[in-house]
Amino acid sequence: MTIKKLLNWILAAMVLTSGLAVGLPRAWRDRMADVGPTASEFCATAPLRARATSADMPDRRYVVEVPLETPVTGMQTNTVHSIAMSDVVEFRVNSSRPGQIAVHGLMDAVPVRVDGVVTVTFRAIYSGRFPLHFHGADGSHFEIAALEVLPKSMAKSAIPAGLSAN
Repeated sequence: MTIKKLLNWILAAMVLTSGLAVGLPRAWRDRMADVGPTASEFCATAPLRARATSADMPDRRYVVEVPLETPVTGMQTNTVHSIAMSDVVEFRVNSSRPGQIAVHGLMDAVPVRVDGVVTVTFRAIYSGRFPLHFHGADGSHFEIAALEVLPKSMAKSAIPAGLSAN
């Protein structure tokens, strides 16, 4: 555990156990209690052009489960989804534990509560491999799925029949 992470936990515990938490908005207090330290120490802010709007219909939809136990290998599964650059992707993530969900470089971290479901949508603006990570309130950090984003020219032949590269 890094010093920064330890200090975040200590500060959160002090705020929650002292009267200081009373002055914080309820949403912040709930987030601190249920989710723990933010994934901001691991994740950069997503570029504006990767953010999908409510008008953007997903080209790809995936359902993912966060396991109750942290995988020994750092990965829950070998599931890699091939998509084309500029596809809008939607992940529906079911979690049995508190934490945050993030695709590094493509979306900002989003909190998820115990037995919670969170849906995240973003545009794949870069080519490469992008893991969907779970950052647990317990300090765990592991991959729960991955995207292989291919340039449009390569994606048409690499994506299985029946799925469009749009």
